[in-house]
Amino acid sequence: MAGPPTIYLIVSGALALIGLIIGAALGGSGPLAVVGWVLAGPIAIGVLSAFTLLDTNRRARPIYAEPTWVKPAYWAVIIIAAVGIIICALRIADWIGRL
Repeated sequence: MAGPPTIYLIVSGALALIGLIIGAALGGSGPLAVVGWVLAGPIAIGVLSAFTLLDTNRRARPIYAEPTWVKPAYWAVIIIAAVGIIICALRIADWIGRL
């Protein structure tokens, strides 16, 4: 019986949340905002794409069971990553504008 690779979803959500926290709470400096943007952006989205790829492969198996919380968690990760990316990008733009 196959299921979604939830560890990738959890890791992606954690990275997106850490990037959001770094960008929102600790993003007073430009370099920290860049770190937050990289975590919430390319890294979290990359791990989420690995989740999607593996999940698609597992869906092709004869028996597949998906927990009900996976789809809402997937969209929550996307929203958290998007908010983190936007906040960090605004902080980076503010930092660059003040140079």
